[in-house]
Amino acid sequence: MMTIPDQSYRDEYVQFLMYRLDFGSAVFKHVYYLMKMMFHVCFNHFCTSVILLLYLTACYYASSSLEKFKNDVVSTPFEEFMKIQPALSERYCKIIVVVQDIQQTFSLTSFFLCLGYIAASFTTLSFMLLFPERGIESLLFENVFALVTTAFHMIMLFYFGGRIPVKMVEVRNVFHVKCSTISSGKLHPDVRMELTALSKLVDLPEIVLSGCDILYYTKKNIFSALGSFITYTLLLLQFNNKGLSRE
Repeated sequence: MMTIPDQSYRDEYVQFLMYRLDFGSAVFKHVYYLMKMMFHVCFNHFCTSVILLLYLTACYYASSSLEKFKNDVVSTPFEEFMKIQPALSERYCKIIVVVQDIQQTFSLTSFFLCLGYIAASFTTLSFMLLFPERGIESLLFENVFALVTTAFHMIMLFYFGGRIPVKMVEVRNVFHVKCSTISSGKLHPDVRMELTALSKLVDLPEIVLSGCDILYYTKKNIFSALGSFITYTLLLLQFNNKGLSRE
């Protein structure tokens, strides 16, 4: 608080943090401000960062497992590939279960994370564009850092989540290319049945991770988010220009 040079703005900011309540004691205000900022900057960001890191790690593990499965299908010789159909089916089932667990565990959490990132980004952007006269250097740096950080976190959430359906499509394509050289008439009935079972697993629809089935984490939606930021920025600039012209 002591780094803010404008005394009136400093007092207004403290009143905002204290919900317009006046306790009279300057020492209490400083202690309350310190605790509030520690909670806001340290504890809150630490918790959200841990949740985001867990989600990104789980998504990376699932996409890496799909990538390794695809590479094993490509590199396995034809004769051995026909022998390990049950093992491949079991392995792919485990990957699907992991992806479903990620969706079930992080659906609500990731949704609230996205809402928080969107609200924080739009609020910071509004403050920077609508109140440029309040652009003290220390606050300007803090706002720019917060905007870049929240936008980067949200893009990472969409990017890592969007890798999973892409990898599932790659696995399907590689599997069908591998099977295109196989003549079904020369296969043993048991082997043909095992190959059909794996084919049904691979042909399942891609699992797209989402936040409460409202926000879908795909790479295409990264551009949708960027477009929303650009549209919102233009609206704020237009609103600000109208306000200046009226004055």
